[in-house]
Amino acid sequence: MSCLLHIGSPALGEASVSRQAARSFREGRERKVGHRDLGAAPVPHLSAAGITARVTPRFNGE
Repeated sequence: MSCLLHIGSPALGEASVSRQAARSFREGRERKVGHRDLGAAPVPHLSAAGITARVTPRFNGE
């Protein structure tokens, strides 16, 4: 099964020609499409907890 992931971050918002073109392409797909608009919902900055999480030992519940 194939799918499409569209990540957009247009500076011009709805006036962006690239956003309009991408929307047209997404709407023409028959398969699943994932969409993330970084202009409308930016990813938060990485916190100290997020930075150190990769080197923190896994808790195994024992």
